[in-house]
Amino acid sequence: MRTIKERLEALQDVIEGILEMKVIRLLSSSTADLALISTFTNEEALKNYQVHPAHQAAAAYVATVRESRVCVDYVE
Repeated sequence: MRTIKERLEALQDVIEGILEMKVIRLLSSSTADLALISTFTNEEALKNYQVHPAHQAAAAYVATVRESRVCVDYVE
């Protein structure tokens, strides 16, 4: 959990357009162990984040230690 948190939250300092990047541990009553909550300046920034090499490297690491993944993107 600590390594995932460090790698993902560090992306805020590397990738332009990220306003907030936060990894939180979920309660045992949840169906997952953690959640990544991220906020971007706009949808274009989200798209740039998704293909950015630093994000790809972090995501590749997370893929080696996770069992499943769910992604929800939305605009307020």
